[in-house]
Amino acid sequence: MIKLHFFDYGNYDLDIEKELGIQNDVIDFVTDNIQNISFDSTDNEFDLEDNWIFWFKSDSENETLDELNQLISSRIRNESTMKYQITIDEM
Repeated sequence: MIKLHFFDYGNYDLDIEKELGIQNDVIDFVTDNIQNISFDSTDNEFDLEDNWIFWFKSDSENETLDELNQLISSRIRNESTMKYQITIDEM
């Protein structure tokens, strides 16, 4: 499973779509732009709204992880304080 974790600890009004400059939601943005990826579920740490975790499935996780990193890094606003981490992990 691919774990995509967005966080801006202390910012309890985190708007990922705004930080990425996208009109549709993160799940649609990822699945529309990367082939062979499917959404599995979402979560957040400690039930706080300052971070969001999205779980995706892919047959080629390492390749998809690289594509996902390129996609997110190309869209995140320069002045954004939001961070992200992409890992291959067991859910």
